[in-house]
Amino acid sequence: MLTVKRLEEQSQFLSVMTGALSGSRSNFMVLVKWSKDNDFVFYKEASDSVDSAVVLNGYNPMGTRFVLEWADGVDASKIPYEGLQQQYWNVAPRYRPEFAEFVWRRVDIPKRDRMHFLLQVIQKEESLKTVMTAIRIFAPEAGLQQNVFDVSIYERWWETNNGTIK
Repeated sequence: MLTVKRLEEQSQFLSVMTGALSGSRSNFMVLVKWSKDNDFVFYKEASDSVDSAVVLNGYNPMGTRFVLEWADGVDASKIPYEGLQQQYWNVAPRYRPEFAEFVWRRVDIPKRDRMHFLLQVIQKEESLKTVMTAIRIFAPEAGLQQNVFDVSIYERWWETNNGTIK
């Protein structure tokens, strides 16, 4: 028999799961926490949903990509790093994975700045797809394994190594 408490737990789980599958980083992190808690009533479902969220929001070369469109007359290759940093947070979330890749491809910007930009995305971005894009670029450059579950590894690497990046 379903109780009101059980229905509330199920409703909360389904809400968080749906958010994570749709790319909400904060909901994804709640799912990760629940997937590690053997006492959580939906432990197995949370674990399965974490895997699904990673697959749905991870890099897919055949997946839908949103093309960045710049205002008429704007030469995006000339926008300074500081301008890109400011514009990033004003871009609709669906364009942010491509924006992160665009910044990375700007080899006229020092690698240290581009890696710092990616680290900021990893630290602050709510879009799981964008975080995973930034990690996919940052991790191999840092010689790290990709890990969306613990961003502190990127922060620790940065603290230790940022002074050596050109």
